[in-house]
Amino acid sequence: MSLPIILISALFFFIYYFRRNKYSDFDILSRNEVIDLVDRSGKIAHYTNDCLFKSLKQNAQSVKFLVQASGKIRNGKINSGIIENQTKEASTTTFKISSPRPIKKKETFNGILKCELINTFQNDNEYWEISKFSKGTNIKLTIIFPNERKPIIYKAYKVDGHKKVLSNEQPILIFENTRPALLFEVKHMTHFEKYRVEWKW
Repeated sequence: MSLPIILISALFFFIYYFRRNKYSDFDILSRNEVIDLVDRSGKIAHYTNDCLFKSLKQNAQSVKFLVQASGKIRNGKINSGIIENQTKEASTTTFKISSPRPIKKKETFNGILKCELINTFQNDNEYWEISKFSKGTNIKLTIIFPNERKPIIYKAYKVDGHKKVLSNEQPILIFENTRPALLFEVKHMTHFEKYRVEWKW
């Protein structure tokens, strides 16, 4: 094996190891995301990410929420603990949360992040992506629409790089407090899987 091949192999191993351990303090057992499109222009949306975490080490204290969205994110709030910092890289905003006390190994706790998404959904054709950075998460996504601007066409895709294929799981139209909404669920989502829910409204 030549030296360049060895170096390339080592590089890919490092990237894989880094990605696998980047979020290794906690596993996410379930995640419930809600996007409330409060006006027909799509200028403002209320976002909620409700996660059930499980600690993978003794006395873990910091956890991260990742929000992948264009536009601005403001008014971040957490149900328990404090937001240590908020950083943005490309379209991904990371909230680092410090829990009010150290979490014992295998202990579970509920973390709820709320924020506003500004100028994120202003096109006729829009989408939302959900990604997985830990083992076995059950993910539920609900997108609530204004009564005067309902989703016309909607589909879900599994995304791998620049390639997307129609997902086996598809969103269904429901009603949340008399408002139309799309419900999309994936059970036992594996490492680094990504799904995209697209709609025309």
